Amino acid sequence: MIDLFKYREIVWFDGGRDFPYLDCYGLVLEFRKDLGLPTWPDYRGVTKHRNQFDQEAREFIRTRRKTEPESGAMGLVTRAGVINHAVVCFDFSGILYVAECNPVSNMTISTVSDFMRKNKNTEWWR
Repeated sequence: MIDLFKYREIVWFDGGRDFPYLDCYGLVLEFRKDLGLPTWPDYRGVTKHRNQFDQEAREFIRTRRKTEPESGAMGLVTRAGVINHAVVCFDFSGILYVAECNPVSNMTISTVSDFMRKNKNTEWWR
C-alpha cells in the first residue's frame, strides 16, 4: 500500500525528478516506483517550456498502451491540442484516486471521477 504521508513533503519544481522536488511527471515516476512498477524514462530536464513536455510525451506514448484509469496508469491532460500535464492513478482502500503535482498546491489527490469531471481531455496510459 502506498504511504500517502510521504507525499505531503513534495515541493513542485519545474523539471524536478528528485524527491521531494518534483513536477507532474516526476510525481508519476515516484508513485510508480513506490507501487513497485517498472521504471519509465525520467526525461530529466524536460519542462513545459517550448512544448518540450508535449513532444516527449507524444513520443513516449507510442511505446505504451492506452487504458482506462488503473493503479499505476499515467493520465496525460491535453489543453488546446498540447499535452501539458501528467497525473498518476492509484488504488487506496479499493478506491481509485488521482495524484497530481502543480506549482499552486504542490500535490493534490482527488477521486478519478472528480478529476475527470474537471479534466475531460485526459487519456490514460500504461
